[in-house]
Amino acid sequence: MTRIGQRRGLVLAAVAAWALCTALVSARMLASGWILAPEASVAIALAPLGAYAALRWPLIFPFCAYVFVMPFDTLTTLGRFGSMTKAVGLVCAAALVLRLVRSRTMVPPPKALGAWLLLLLWMFLSAAWAMESSDSAVALAQYVALLALYAIVAVMPVTAFEFDSVLGSTLVASVLAAAYGAWLFRSGQDVVASASRVIIRHGDNYIDPNNFAAALILPLAIALCWLFTARSRLLRVAMLPAIGVLVLGFATSGSRGGMLAALAMVLWLVVRARYRLWLAGVAACTVAGALLSNPGLVQRFAQTQSTDAAGRTDVWRVGLLALRDHWVVGAGVGNFPDAFDTEYLNVFARYVLGWHWAAHNTFLEIAVELGFVGLVLLVAALWVQVRTLRVVPQGHPLYDTRLALEAAFVGLLVAACSGTLLNQKYLWLCFTAIVLLRSRMVTEAWRAVSLARRAQAQRPRRRAAVA
Repeated sequence: MTRIGQRRGLVLAAVAAWALCTALVSARMLASGWILAPEASVAIALAPLGAYAALRWPLIFPFCAYVFVMPFDTLTTLGRFGSMTKAVGLVCAAALVLRLVRSRTMVPPPKALGAWLLLLLWMFLSAAWAMESSDSAVALAQYVALLALYAIVAVMPVTAFEFDSVLGSTLVASVLAAAYGAWLFRSGQDVVASASRVIIRHGDNYIDPNNFAAALILPLAIALCWLFTARSRLLRVAMLPAIGVLVLGFATSGSRGGMLAALAMVLWLVVRARYRLWLAGVAACTVAGALLSNPGLVQRFAQTQSTDAAGRTDVWRVGLLALRDHWVVGAGVGNFPDAFDTEYLNVFARYVLGWHWAAHNTFLEIAVELGFVGLVLLVAALWVQVRTLRVVPQGHPLYDTRLALEAAFVGLLVAACSGTLLNQKYLWLCFTAIVLLRSRMVTEAWRAVSLARRAQAQRPRRRAAVA
């Protein structure tokens, strides 16, 4: 028997052994009555394929799987460990690091990574004078996990297929989430009738409607970009229903901040993109569709002043008073609710708030927690982050993708004015997409240089003239 035949025999034997073990384990789980036995059986059966993909293409798997579970982050809890998204994120980090070690190739880190690390360092320093050290520890753990995965992805070489797969996974996952929310709204499940919005729940866990809407901004920007610039006509046609479903997701969330953020994102594209006229028409149709699918949106905007934007203006008054006492170095990372409690009774509030409220404004939150120094570092990091996109020049085939990511960045900044987004995974997914676009440009430049050198080496050398 040849060596090739021996290898094939070993592979077949290994596959048969794994199939037998999977069957035995599945039968044992089914006999025990475990409700998740079918899902666990499928996961065990596909484990070798997943391990192979994680070693060869970690940005395809498990990173795209991380993107898929992100819209349902707060629903998938694993007890004290955290969410399912956190578990998949840890697997992503391990697979990506292993790939970097094996390939021994790394993209130079972007300047934005250094800016975010400076902000993180100031967060650690602020924990020394924090009002509640336990709250600082929880917040620091979140920021470290988010920034660590961002840093690893930022130095990964990226191919065109991997980059498109990440964007495509983001779009598909969000379309599925928006479709589920629209179905719940249509069927009347988990709908707050007084607010005309749906809140997706699973047991005691739920998805905040404002975060649900903000998470759809990046996918909507991708879908609008591909609708007018995709090479495949089939893909362009598929973007029309995808945009429709995403708009339904925005409408059923009933989020005023999310709708304004989406509008800001579309306006940025209308001003900057070359397909602005067609985009304006699509935007008008989508706005009309959103209002028709949820007429309560008009009422929610009309009630903004009478309800103080669901109490946000009262929260901001208390936050500004807390900022007066902590404007230099802050009250400590993760300590806005504690600073809020100290000033709550000193501000007249028309809306009954209660204790320990979040800031509902990312910039106010950072200003109170990290002071003027932290706010300057945040603004600098955001500025350096968006300037990363300047690596794609005008006229480049990826310039439209750059504009889509710029528009999503602007939309998320608008959403940050009415929500606390800095610790949200979907915001860092937008940052990750930006650095992935940069890495793709660097990888393509490396490939062009390599091909040029190879062509030059294969070019026949001229013989020296005989004297």
